[in-house]
Amino acid sequence: MKLRNICACAMVLCWFGLFLTGCNKAVETGNKDEKAQLYIQVNMVGNTLSTKANDEIIEDPLLPNEKLHTLRIVIVRPDGEVEHNRYINLNDGGTSEFEGLEKTGYEAFKVAPNEVKRVYLFANEETYAGTETGKFDFSAYPAGSTDFESAVKNFELTGEVDGSKPLPQSSVYNILVPGGVASSATNPIKKELTVVRAMTKFTFTFESSRPMKVTVDELEVGSVADKSYLLPHFYKDDGTKIDNSADYEISEKFWVNWLKETADKSHIVSQSDKLDFISNYNIPDRTSHAVLAKTGLDMDITTTISDTLVFYAHESKYIPAGASGQKYVINKLKIRDYTESSTNPTVMTFDASGSFKEALELVKVKSLFRNTHVMVRVIFTPGDLAIYARIMPWNDWVTEGTTPPYDKLIEIVD
Repeated sequence: MKLRNICACAMVLCWFGLFLTGCNKAVETGNKDEKAQLYIQVNMVGNTLSTKANDEIIEDPLLPNEKLHTLRIVIVRPDGEVEHNRYINLNDGGTSEFEGLEKTGYEAFKVAPNEVKRVYLFANEETYAGTETGKFDFSAYPAGSTDFESAVKNFELTGEVDGSKPLPQSSVYNILVPGGVASSATNPIKKELTVVRAMTKFTFTFESSRPMKVTVDELEVGSVADKSYLLPHFYKDDGTKIDNSADYEISEKFWVNWLKETADKSHIVSQSDKLDFISNYNIPDRTSHAVLAKTGLDMDITTTISDTLVFYAHESKYIPAGASGQKYVINKLKIRDYTESSTNPTVMTFDASGSFKEALELVKVKSLFRNTHVMVRVIFTPGDLAIYARIMPWNDWVTEGTTPPYDKLIEIVD
């Protein structure tokens, strides 16, 4: 299996009501004669809020679109029959009708015992849209239906990722539910599960020590995919496709758990440059990889004002012809420099035909699996420009003390 430096995940800690306002009435249909008790809590790698020892909140690093706004839990029996299909709106401040467990963070389900269930988690489903397939209609698969899995596992997210809307998130687990006392009402099965963001994140931070301002106008990054799967598609080292991502393991660990452990390591400076990433994944057929352009930015950068550009992209897998691995680049950076004149700036373009000589490779980005976070620092100093980059899990912790170093990509004397 191919494992290298991490591009892993970030996921949301959903102790219902911790960082969002609560849960409104859940909507579902389910069988009435089920006896085993299954309680599910939905978590995320890393903390959603950074806190001090006394639990005082010091920072919430998540942007609103990166949080959970809605959650759907679909439980499927071994024969493919939907057992529960529950929708929970986390924004309206209501309470769950089911067992009153929202205060503990668990949702309760009565299910058939002595089975291995597949438990699907989906967040922010209102934004699951694509130009080819439209939105996925979860309501079309009530309890008793049998074609949910075949429909959802190949659903494609298409079009440019709209960062102003809540981002799609998903995962699926195999959960054994025994019978008898082991899953009774007084001794329920309790599972803490994780939902994974289905997109990747780019953060560009611009800083300057020049005496006059610099205005950033355009930025291009390539080559990113124009579509991706809602649920990941994996394959074994020998190329054999894995039918359901609930069955994929890395180093004898379920892939979501492996991602969580790797993300935890990313906060340890001594371990941050020794992380692994997932490369045994597929993207949809007929996927195109293209330049992602951000134009009309008009970002003024001074000695006292830095600025950050955040955008999102599909899970991608771009391997140039003749190359052995994935490759991603900064194609273009266009600025206005006011060093010589405060009213008549010098327009400067850094691209493959100019100062970059060729597209500037993000050398540490060996994979763009979902929930990768690519971070780039662009620093303008008198007479030159330096670009640094690092790749980390898209996690939610505020790292205290020394942070892992960025790698210098290029320094240009302008």
